[in-house]
Amino acid sequence: MKKQLTEFSWIWAVPGKTLAALSVAAVSSLFSVNTGWADSVYNYIGFGIQDHTLYGFTDYETRVVLSNSILTANAHGNHLATDALNNRLLYTKGLGDGNITALYAWDFDLGGEVLLYSGLNVVGYSSGGASFWNGSYYLYDDEPSGSPSAVGIVKITFNPDGSVDTISKPFGNINPAGGLGDVAIDPSGIMYILSTNGELRSIDLTIETTTPTFTLIGDTGLNGGGQLFFDPVGNLLVRSGTNWVIVDPLTAEPVGTINGGASATYADLSSAALNPIPEPGSVLLFSMGACLVLFMRRRAHY
Repeated sequence: MKKQLTEFSWIWAVPGKTLAALSVAAVSSLFSVNTGWADSVYNYIGFGIQDHTLYGFTDYETRVVLSNSILTANAHGNHLATDALNNRLLYTKGLGDGNITALYAWDFDLGGEVLLYSGLNVVGYSSGGASFWNGSYYLYDDEPSGSPSAVGIVKITFNPDGSVDTISKPFGNINPAGGLGDVAIDPSGIMYILSTNGELRSIDLTIETTTPTFTLIGDTGLNGGGQLFFDPVGNLLVRSGTNWVIVDPLTAEPVGTINGGASATYADLSSAALNPIPEPGSVLLFSMGACLVLFMRRRAHY
C-alpha cells in the first residue's frame, strides 16, 4: 500500500550495508554543503533533463536551471550521470533520431559545457539511461537497431585529468522486457534498471561478462516514463506524475511518496553525489572542539 509522507524517516536497505535512518526535513541542510567551488554537484539532491533544459534539484520540490542551451531539437540528449570525482555531469548528444555521437560534460568548475569525446561509435542508436560508479560511466545501449547493433552496457573510463581513457562494452547481448526507462547504480555496484512498463531489474557490475543476465526484482506498478535515481541518503526514487515514489530496491514495492514540485515528467534523471566521508581524525577533532565550546559556554553562565 502506498503512503503519502511529508515528514518521515526511512531506511536504506542494501545487502551488506549498514542501515541508516534520516528525516526528509534534514536532508537539505545535511547535504547542502559548499565545498569551495562556485558551484558543486554536492549542492543538489539530484539532476534532470526536461525539454532540452538541464536542472539541478536543490530539494525534493525545488529545481534550478543549470543550462537551457546544452540541448537542442537536433541534439538528442540523454544518458545523464553524475561524476562527483570531477565535479561534473555527463550526458550524450546525437542526431534527432537517437543515434549517439558524442559524450559531453557540464563542468561545475567551469560553469559550462565541455566536449569529452566525439565519434562514440560503440553505442549507435540508444534511448537508454546511464549512471556513474567506481570512477566509470556506464551507459545502457538498449536498442538493437543502428550501428553497431548489439545491445549491452557500455563502460567508459577516465584519465586522472578527466579525459576519456577507454571505451568498451563488457556486458553484451542483453535486453530486458519492456522499453528501457532509466538506470541507477548503488554504491556496491548493483545497477537497477526500470522499464517503461514499471518492471525493476538489477545486474551486478562487479562481474563483467558478455552473457549477463538481469534479475527481475518485481513490478513497481509505476509506468510514468521509467525515470529513477538515488537521492543523497540512498532512497531509490521513481518519478510518477509530480511525485517522487520511494521504491524498495529489494522488492520493487513502493514504500512512500514525496511531493516533487509542479513539474511532471523528465527525459532523464541522475543520482545525487554523496558528500566525502571525513577522516576519523577529523571527526575526533571536530567532536573535541564542539565539547570545548559547550564547556566554555557553560562556564560563562557562572
